[in-house]
Amino acid sequence: MAALDAALDDAPLSRFHTRAIVTAGMGFFTDAYDLFIIGTATTLIAKQWGLSSSETGLVNSITRISAFVGAFVFGRIADVLGRKKVYGLDAALMVGGPWPPPSPPTSSGCSSSASSSA
Repeated sequence: MAALDAALDDAPLSRFHTRAIVTAGMGFFTDAYDLFIIGTATTLIAKQWGLSSSETGLVNSITRISAFVGAFVFGRIADVLGRKKVYGLDAALMVGGPWPPPSPPTSSGCSSSASSSA
């Protein structure tokens, strides 16, 4: 084990290492940004959407619970399928998941995306 540690410590920095660091850093950034921005976003849109403080708190809490469940579920799937495949799936879900974007409630109480599909 000591020989492996020494070999890793002596290995030169390569393009692979740089890509791995940037990729992992971007994954961490997007996860942290999502968890940080939801509190700010709900505070800013609560009045426009007519959300009470309990509804705003519920949205913020669900965000944290969803992050935990997602990490737990996708972590287990990554153990089975491999990290590279699941990381690609996660990136695709983050890009395509929020489509169509939510819209504020209309005067009828339904969002425009929900009422247009009915």
